[in-house]
Amino acid sequence: MLPSRAYFSKAKRHAFMRIKRSRTAFFMTLILSILMLLLRLLDSELEAAQA
Repeated sequence: MLPSRAYFSKAKRHAFMRIKRSRTAFFMTLILSILMLLLRLLDSELEAAQA
């Protein structure tokens, strides 16, 4: 017995949602890493100013 068309559309939608979620997580990680880099740069700038 072959799976119905509704099953295929449901699986496709589920995969799309998973891709969307992973892309959002990727962007969040990217933004967080950029923020951490900026904080590190600011920290080194402050240390250089204090020296």
